[in-house]
Amino acid sequence: MKKILIVAPFGMTLRQIIINDTFWKYLKNNFEVHIETTVEVPNYTDLGITKMFSYRPKNILVRIGLKICNYFFFIFKNYGDIEFLIKNNLGEHFVHRMSRESKKDDLLKSYALLSFLKPIENFLYDLFVFFCKKITRINRDNYSFLLVTHISEFRSNIEAISANSIKTPVITYTLGMDNYRHGKILFKPNLMLLWGRDHEYEFLGWHKEKYNDMKSVNHEIVGNLAHDFFVQNVNEKVVKDYIFKKKKRCYKGYIVVPAMLESVIPGQTVIVEKIISYLKVKNLDILIIVRVMPASEIEMWLNFENKHKEHILIQEPIGSSFDKRGIKSKFNINQEKFDSSFFASLLAGAELILSIYPSTVTIDGFLFGTPSILPLFSWQDLNTINEHPYAKIVLAKILTHPLNKQYNIVKNVGELHEVLDDILIDKNRETYVGNELYEYVCDQSKDGRVGHRAAEAIDKFLHQ
Repeated sequence: MKKILIVAPFGMTLRQIIINDTFWKYLKNNFEVHIETTVEVPNYTDLGITKMFSYRPKNILVRIGLKICNYFFFIFKNYGDIEFLIKNNLGEHFVHRMSRESKKDDLLKSYALLSFLKPIENFLYDLFVFFCKKITRINRDNYSFLLVTHISEFRSNIEAISANSIKTPVITYTLGMDNYRHGKILFKPNLMLLWGRDHEYEFLGWHKEKYNDMKSVNHEIVGNLAHDFFVQNVNEKVVKDYIFKKKKRCYKGYIVVPAMLESVIPGQTVIVEKIISYLKVKNLDILIIVRVMPASEIEMWLNFENKHKEHILIQEPIGSSFDKRGIKSKFNINQEKFDSSFFASLLAGAELILSIYPSTVTIDGFLFGTPSILPLFSWQDLNTINEHPYAKIVLAKILTHPLNKQYNIVKNVGELHEVLDDILIDKNRETYVGNELYEYVCDQSKDGRVGHRAAEAIDKFLHQ
């Protein structure tokens, strides 16, 4: 049986491949599957995986090689990213990245260093590829192709770069919504599987038309792989039972608030308290379910729940795949399936999704016709010049991606109250469901055949 290598750096990318029954059956029934990932998968052979490779090798020489490659990679990546953001007029992304980057000096130093060393860039890149080939998995076996699930992550890149050098086909299936605006792609894919026209628009406009080595790359729109499982595993009763178990009573409805780290979006409890005040004034029997990131600021949110017991319920995923930081490193397929089913059911039964920032949760909610809004104002300092951390990115993107207005931006507290009246009291839900945006981002993902199209696209590519 032919072998393939899948690089799934995060539990999320591993989960989305394995829980899509059609796509996973195609891979494991037609190939000997080897996976390289950060997460630990006990009894992985039971899932149909032949070999698992850790991101933390025991061999000291391989570790040294990885450090060297990591150094080279971030020089090329940082330079390429800044060049990409400038070339594509994405200044708001550059400023946002600089405000969040923990090693922002390294970003600028890399750009300055490679600018200075431009005359020997090709030599340095060849040296980088030499070290990549010495430590990567792709050239240690006769693989039919490499499947990459994240186009900007370090290990995904060095495996793909090595694959390019030995002529092993590289197939990418990016399992995140915004991967194509992260920066320049450092390797050349042979086939790119895309969610929808949004991915296609960004790949064509920001990559294929701007970089000569991308002009011959083939791509195919197949849809969002996670949505097959979502539409097939909705059970709203599970959520109702969960609420009753936690609160000892039923509510007439609930609002979902997907939390982010406070370091990224500060003052999240402030906007939630504004919603609580509104619900009290309007005498609405609606619960607010705050879905937190695993093992992240749990104490803060639990204290907040204790302060507002009648109005707040904190819900934390139990699996590892809803956290890209690797805090929970063990992958349990039953937990992952339960988490994914619960998440889909949570969104499907909600009165409203109150998005803290423009995330895929909004798009996931639109899959089920659930309304979503994005309060894009400074929640803490209403009378100052302060703004929402993502305000400029969202507003600028509407100019290039007009359908992004369907994130339903709310500009101030007064408008927030009007929108809540419209959705929760007047029941004008459809106005706040971005069906056109969903189709633009995820194409035909509602049909439950994404895994089939992905498998068909790979099979066609391999037999052409």
